[in-house]
Amino acid sequence: MKLDALDNVYRNERDASVKERLLLIVRISIDKQHIESVAQEVHKSRAWAYKWYKRYNEEGIEGLRDKPRSGRPSFVDKENIIKIKQ
Repeated sequence: MKLDALDNVYRNERDASVKERLLLIVRISIDKQHIESVAQEVHKSRAWAYKWYKRYNEEGIEGLRDKPRSGRPSFVDKENIIKIKQ
């Protein structure tokens, strides 16, 4: 992806985590900096930087967004949730 396109996505992104990951990609891909120095610059681990760089290469911009996770199931049944909301 070209600098103009990445810059446009960066400016329009509202999620701070995704913006931080986009900054990582710009510094590595466009500015040709080493991944370790960029990770240190944003105060993250090398493993964090490699993970997001790999996901960007595999999935593009959408790979920089958090994927949904399943949470702990609720112990409260649906009837009690309705009573609580009322």
